[in-house]
Amino acid sequence: MSNPNDPRPPQDPNLQPPARDQFASPSSLVPANSGGSRPPGVSNSSSQAAVRPEILTAPPKPVDLLRALQRRWLLAAVLGLMLGVPAAIVMFFVVPVEYTAEAFLKFSDTNNLLTNQNDQQKLRKEEDPLQTHIQLILSPLVLNAALAEPGISDIHWLKEVDAEGEDPVAWLRDHLRVSNPRATAILRISMSGDDAEPLKEIVNAVANAYLVKVVSTEREAKLNRVKTLEDEHSRLIEEIRQRRAAYQSLVDQVDAFDGMTAEAHHKFLDGQRIDLQEELSVVRTEIRRIKLELRKTKVQEAPNEEDLEAAVTQQAVDQDVEYVGLMAQIQRLQDEAGEIEKRTKDPIAAPPRNLVRIRGEIDRFQKQADERRAVIAAQIKDQGIRHPIVQKIELLEQHLAATEEHRKELAAEVTTIQKRIDQLTDTSPELQQRKDKLEQLEEVTTEVGLRLEKLLLELAISSDAVMLAQSASTPQMYNSSSRDRLAVMAALGGIGLAVVGVSLYEFQFRRLGSSHDMTEGLGMRVMGDVPMLTERSWRLPGMNGVNAASLQGMMDESVDSIRSLLLHSAGYDSVQVIMVTSANSGEGKTTVASSLAASLGRSGRRTLLIDGDLRRPSVHRVLDLPLDTGLSEVLRGEAAVEEAIRPSRAPGLWVMAAGRCDHESIQSLTKEILGTTLEKLREEFDMIVVDTGPLLSVVDPLLIGQHCDGAIVSVVRRVSQISNVYDTCQRLQNTGIRVLGSVVNGVSGSQISLGYYGYGYGYNDGYGQEHLSEEVAET
Repeated sequence: MSNPNDPRPPQDPNLQPPARDQFASPSSLVPANSGGSRPPGVSNSSSQAAVRPEILTAPPKPVDLLRALQRRWLLAAVLGLMLGVPAAIVMFFVVPVEYTAEAFLKFSDTNNLLTNQNDQQKLRKEEDPLQTHIQLILSPLVLNAALAEPGISDIHWLKEVDAEGEDPVAWLRDHLRVSNPRATAILRISMSGDDAEPLKEIVNAVANAYLVKVVSTEREAKLNRVKTLEDEHSRLIEEIRQRRAAYQSLVDQVDAFDGMTAEAHHKFLDGQRIDLQEELSVVRTEIRRIKLELRKTKVQEAPNEEDLEAAVTQQAVDQDVEYVGLMAQIQRLQDEAGEIEKRTKDPIAAPPRNLVRIRGEIDRFQKQADERRAVIAAQIKDQGIRHPIVQKIELLEQHLAATEEHRKELAAEVTTIQKRIDQLTDTSPELQQRKDKLEQLEEVTTEVGLRLEKLLLELAISSDAVMLAQSASTPQMYNSSSRDRLAVMAALGGIGLAVVGVSLYEFQFRRLGSSHDMTEGLGMRVMGDVPMLTERSWRLPGMNGVNAASLQGMMDESVDSIRSLLLHSAGYDSVQVIMVTSANSGEGKTTVASSLAASLGRSGRRTLLIDGDLRRPSVHRVLDLPLDTGLSEVLRGEAAVEEAIRPSRAPGLWVMAAGRCDHESIQSLTKEILGTTLEKLREEFDMIVVDTGPLLSVVDPLLIGQHCDGAIVSVVRRVSQISNVYDTCQRLQNTGIRVLGSVVNGVSGSQISLGYYGYGYGYNDGYGQEHLSEEVAET
């Protein structure tokens, strides 16, 4: 099959072999956020079976729904119009227009006359004074009176309410509106409906019922309260006069001091006693603290007296300049003597004269130092200098004695004050009690007088406190804003429901958005991105499109980059036979396989492209070759391998077509003939690229992949489902097929069906017709 006069071309000199750790094993597929690592000894299949990647289980985010809507915007727009327009039309014709009748009640500024400035500010901050009148208008008292007026119960709305067994008062309260427009002293009573005349009658009936049942009844109640307050005020004045006389008589009998003076004196003494007791408690605490510190100092810090004197003397000697100088001379002479003794060879012989002289000087300086030390000790003793610890003990003892004396003084003073308090307590409390009752009675009388004056003032000005400013008239204009608003809301609701529904429906497919979803979401290496070689037929030139030459150039550059990465990996990983597959049909596997094989041929590698998609072959159409003798005939033993291989127009590229597939060809994939064939081809070609069928549709790729060195998964952006890509990689890994990486195909807006139609146990007859023993149709 090979030409001996056509030697195998050398490797590309521009492709240097990479370092051993430049490419990690591309067969690992780990969940997102796992960092691409797994515990030692755990296989891919076991680790992935436990936890699926987060990208497959995470709830939708707003950006995900927007991307889903971008893919299905036309469907969302159509459904939105189909739902929103009918809903708006129904609302426009079903919701009736409304008439509104209204009456106005005017209130005089009674609060400003009866309250001071502070009370007015408090009313403004806490609550609106007219809220009470609003609640009274809506009370059952007023509404029942309005319903009792002639003609009101005959209104058709109230008849329907009564026929249905509902409460007319509750119905009327729900439909009436009482408001305070612009925070003025005016209340507006209004009601809306689709019939103008009954609205006027009901509103006027409620306004008149309020004037009669509330305003008139309130005036009569105020007159009754005035009479009651006048009688109570007279009785209180007489009782105060009698109690004041009895109190003065008791004061004259006591003859000692006024009861108010005794109470104030008692409070003053009791306050002094409390202050002295608190101070005494503090002094006792201080005594305990001093004793504790004194005991600690004597036991833990103070040594014997001789040690303290020696420490004081040593401290003074260390600070004396003369003594320090003498000790320095002694140390210097001792160092010189030591050097002389080291140089003396005969220790038994008489010492040298300079050593004898130095020792004599040492004794003289030592004598002077002892004399100086004795002088310093005598000076310390004469001056009475003591150790700081001794001084601290003496100070603590003095402080303890002074504090103890202060405690005794405070205790004596507390005892004296307590005796004076006991003496005041023995006096009779009856005088103070009577005075308190008299003061309380005077306060009650003053309050009753103020209430009486206020009520009389209200009666004086209440003749025009509330008046009917304007009665309700038959409304002539209707309000369509509610109908229009509901129609717009219905339209927006229908559009929003369609948008959300379509977005959620599209999101459940979780289509691949970018290479980031492969690398970060699935933890799978992306070998490169390639454009699609098809454009929409209706796209005009120059409108976000590219011409065929530019698109093919982009394709060649992208595939050459993938080829370079693959050859770097193949240098050390023995990757010679490469399988290209995908999860479903229409995901660019044939394009990737053909382009990759052509790129390998251009690089000087003797390359063979095998169409392993026996059920739905397409390589022969891409390369414009006949579909006669191919892999199917080799598997059935009807043709030799050399007969099935043909050269292509691409340099360095040979092709083995799929041939005419039948059931026997499919069954032969499980036999040893496929492995034997590929082993023979390894000797003849540098690289072998096998285009297989979609892995999730048929089992053929798994059978072929058992004889390949690795697999490349082809995916399409915005078309491939991430879950299908994940399941594809899982099946490859679980069957021991190494996943080299993925190639992401970019689409130009066209939607590609995910179904791989026509896949079953049928076969291709070579003329574009298929005979299916079992039809498999996917949508």
